[in-house]
Amino acid sequence: MKDTFNILIDALLKEGRTKQTQTLIELMSARGLQPNVVTYSSLVDGLCKSGQWEEATKLLSKMINRGMSPDVHMFSILIDPICKEGNVKKADDLFDMMIQKGVEPNINLQCLDIWILFTRPNGRGNKSVASTIVRGCEPNVITYNTFIDLNNVIALEYCFNLHK
Repeated sequence: MKDTFNILIDALLKEGRTKQTQTLIELMSARGLQPNVVTYSSLVDGLCKSGQWEEATKLLSKMINRGMSPDVHMFSILIDPICKEGNVKKADDLFDMMIQKGVEPNINLQCLDIWILFTRPNGRGNKSVASTIVRGCEPNVITYNTFIDLNNVIALEYCFNLHK
């Protein structure tokens, strides 16, 4: 039955009907069903797509406080729109939280992390690339395009020296 609620919640959110999802969540609770990671991922995605990433971040905290572990998908949903809003500090904080929780970033988040770190003045970018390779995730076309998009001499030099 929880799957049915999750499907309905996801469908409503895709139509931008975030307020109606609250009714479904209340109905879930009334039937003794608690939201799970899938439910929260749908809610966070819907909130982010409607420009409410701050509310989505609060929902992530609520989920964690309830003892649930967010996955890489959940963090991806949150970090991407926060970066696009230009809130690099918040995105970086979420990326750090993800690592602290033991969630391994996928290649999309690693590129985002590289972008965050090379656009910040603290110079952590080379460390990020090295940790990506150490984790066994070789940089690919997406990674290199991220470097090129950054137009960062240090990043590009690192790319060219990587496979020498």
